[in-house]
Amino acid sequence: MTSRATRTVLRLAPSGRQWIRVPLTSLNLSRHGRIPPPKSKFETLASETTPVPSIQAAPAPAAAGSADAGQGSRIGTPNAGAVPVPDAGSPALEQAASFRGIKVPRKPSPPAEGECCMSGCATCVYDLYLDDLEHFHSQVREAKRQILNTLRAEAAGTGAPVDLSGWPESQLGPPPTLSEMSDATPYDNNGSDTTSGPPYPAEVAEREAAEARKQISDPTLRAFLEMEARMKKKQQDQQKKEARAATPVPAP
Repeated sequence: MTSRATRTVLRLAPSGRQWIRVPLTSLNLSRHGRIPPPKSKFETLASETTPVPSIQAAPAPAAAGSADAGQGSRIGTPNAGAVPVPDAGSPALEQAASFRGIKVPRKPSPPAEGECCMSGCATCVYDLYLDDLEHFHSQVREAKRQILNTLRAEAAGTGAPVDLSGWPESQLGPPPTLSEMSDATPYDNNGSDTTSGPPYPAEVAEREAAEARKQISDPTLRAFLEMEARMKKKQQDQQKKEARAATPVPAP
């Protein structure tokens, strides 16, 4: 056992064959310096000191006389290649969104192919697109009615041919013909099978949504959307059939 007066420890003898007990003494670091770690065999970026850009000298502040001089704020330079976006009330947008003072709706764009996850969502992005198309054609129908009434009144008042330059064909379709300008002729029916007026907005929206599905380049997404459309059409037909069956037949 170790005595109280002198503490001893076991050390391996120089011969390496036996252990001997030696007194424990304090280590003098001035005489026994710490051995430096061996140098790495691989050169890395951490082995050299690299200046950090974030703590380098900052550039001088803005010149005197500017509003933000001395405030420590950054003054950016406008991008020369950036195209300014017109404001909501700018003439560019107003001219493209109106004709003869009547507001013309903007046609919605179909979703991007990556926006549909093909998970059978209750409300797919293509369902929202169909709703937007139906709403768009409802607004187009009303806008064309107002515009045609305005043009008819102008033609009746002046007796001269109506100037149709600037007609928004991308939103309203082809401009009205001379026969359609008469009061007895309904305005353009956009290819409707009837002559009583334009087709229902839902019919036009269905046709355009089907055409948008055909333009999809991904065959898997195109097949999925076609299948979803057939299932929803079958469900709608079944609901209409049940509604007709539930409607009481009037007595003769």
